[in-house]
Amino acid sequence: MKSLPNSFKSGRLVPIFFLFLCVFSLVMVVVLGGKRAQNAKNIEEISRFEIFDFEYYRIGMQGVSIVAFGKKGRENPQQINELEHFNVSNFTFASQENTKGMEESLQSSFALYDNQEIFFPQGVNYQRDKTEFWSQKARYNPDKKELKGAGEFIILDENYKIRGQDITYIGDKVYAQNIYGILRTNP
Repeated sequence: MKSLPNSFKSGRLVPIFFLFLCVFSLVMVVVLGGKRAQNAKNIEEISRFEIFDFEYYRIGMQGVSIVAFGKKGRENPQQINELEHFNVSNFTFASQENTKGMEESLQSSFALYDNQEIFFPQGVNYQRDKTEFWSQKARYNPDKKELKGAGEFIILDENYKIRGQDITYIGDKVYAQNIYGILRTNP
């Protein structure tokens, strides 16, 4: 039988084994630590909820005040609700100041809701009483019933068609910039 070389006979094999074990342990800590960070990142990207074909009703003292329908809703990592193919109707009930109730409705293919305002980055169709318009982008506050549009807008009515920039609809009044319109007289 052959004997081991003199260098291994002197007991150097044990320190080399432990040095290899330390290097291997450090490499495993780095590799597994990277996977752990990736897993933590993946967990952050999971939304808290996701719903399909939903209906939402806000009930107040006088009854249903807001009705919303949508095809898909989910919460993104910034904790903002993303809503797809979204329709919302906001009702105002008759009071002493307002002798008749009012309904306004908004429709969009995509909306973001932060529990205070609804942002429509891809455009919105808006209707309130006989006023109907489209805005390129808009922010809507359901509690104040205010819509602030950014970019182009178009108002359609049986008697006129108006185009402009940056529409604001507050308290039955429309404010805008750079307005162009066509008025028709009734025969």
